[in-house]
Amino acid sequence: DLARLNQKLEGLKRVAKDQLSTQLTKTAADVIDLSTDRVPVDTGKLKQSGYFGAKGKGKVEVGYNKAYAPYQEFGTGRYIDTKEARLLGFSASDIKRLFEGKGVRQVNLKPQPFFFPSVRIAFKKLLDRLDNEIKQNL
Repeated sequence: DLARLNQKLEGLKRVAKDQLSTQLTKTAADVIDLSTDRVPVDTGKLKQSGYFGAKGKGKVEVGYNKAYAPYQEFGTGRYIDTKEARLLGFSASDIKRLFEGKGVRQVNLKPQPFFFPSVRIAFKKLLDRLDNEIKQNL
């Protein structure tokens, strides 16, 4: 088992060196493609605000640049739901602290998750692609 694990790790190193930037960019594009289909649409501005791009060596940034995107994603007031982000390891308390609002008025928007479910699907696709690359290099 250790020998097989070492083979996989060596394969991953080769893939990481050769394919990491390409795979990360592909994953970011997948996130935008998947999430764009799920974005709640009123005026269409949120849907049009999706972006991704290189952010230094081996890093990409992906997101939506409308200030209200997280409120659509997580909901507000008594409807806040952070489940999708928690499944990726984000802390519910951090999310709530960032997006709970100032309490000026009570607005209860139901969550309409579009981004984090798409991130989870795109990560799964990334892992599948990396696994295939490793298998091809062994």
